[in-house]
Amino acid sequence: MDNAPDHPPFFIVGHGRSGTTLVRTMLAAHSCLAVPPETHYLKWIDAFGAKQTESPADFDSFWTELCQRVQFRDLGVDPERVLALADATGGRTFRGIFEAMLGAYAETEHKARAGEKTPGHYFYLDRIFRWWPDARIIVVRRDPRATIASHLKAPWVTQQLAQREPGTPLMQRYRLYHVAHHAKLWERAYGRYLAPTDDPRFHVVSYEDLVAEPAARIAEVASFLGEPFEPGMVERREALGGAAPETRRPEWQGWMREHEERSRAAVSTESLNKWRSALSPREISVIEAICGRTMERFGYTPDNPPLRRVYPGLLGLGALRASGLQRRTRGGVAWLRRRLGLDQPHAS
Repeated sequence: MDNAPDHPPFFIVGHGRSGTTLVRTMLAAHSCLAVPPETHYLKWIDAFGAKQTESPADFDSFWTELCQRVQFRDLGVDPERVLALADATGGRTFRGIFEAMLGAYAETEHKARAGEKTPGHYFYLDRIFRWWPDARIIVVRRDPRATIASHLKAPWVTQQLAQREPGTPLMQRYRLYHVAHHAKLWERAYGRYLAPTDDPRFHVVSYEDLVAEPAARIAEVASFLGEPFEPGMVERREALGGAAPETRRPEWQGWMREHEERSRAAVSTESLNKWRSALSPREISVIEAICGRTMERFGYTPDNPPLRRVYPGLLGLGALRASGLQRRTRGGVAWLRRRLGLDQPHAS
């Protein structure tokens, strides 16, 4: 790209509830760095053929749907400005539009550089490095027991546990399933996609170290990005734009407001051991059974010896298998109904 920015974008990734928002608020407090709200862009574009091609076949349809997405509206950018930036740099490709979105957001923040924070974008590292070979990846890692305890309080879990989501599969109405599910995601994230590497494009920040020594640890992140540390990154963090609670479902709004308040609070170690009172002994054992080896690799000491994790681990994996079987059965029944024409509307 002839008009590519001087710095490739950086990405803040990790298992959900690991502290990526805290890192975002710190970096966004830097005078040169802009970090927009989560875009979830790299997953969304697969519906428009991003796995097979670099540009949407029907750009008008792609653009219309993109502009209607709540994540795009969260950016607070002018769509016409995004198109203008794309035309001037990367063109109307999947990459060009994404880069233009980040650039337009940086302009609204009056910042020179833009990054992005969607925790699950670690699934798309191959695509990121194909588009930006020199991209920088900031990996945020946290004790899985703490991240899972946090997930259990989030609306995407509580609504299923309360059976308020229409069509919620049976197993997803039980805490054990969600504990095992997020333990598997944590293990996959840090044991596979974000496993330790000598690749200089990666930098790992431990949530536990970050809250214990915020200035020192975020200074290391800034240095990794080629920027000097600024005291305001710790001392003057403010509420960030985007992700307006009132644009979400009513049952999510209270949680989002609390999350926003916590993102502005002073950095503290108070939350480090809250998981001990939030999780039952069995739930702790399930997490340690699934994540134990990777936990120990990163210095997180399991409470239970390996033998005491066997039975809880089998329970957790059994819940995941039961959920998978139910999902396949429901899919098979739906397919059969379509084949038999049972779901076709009746003629009047």
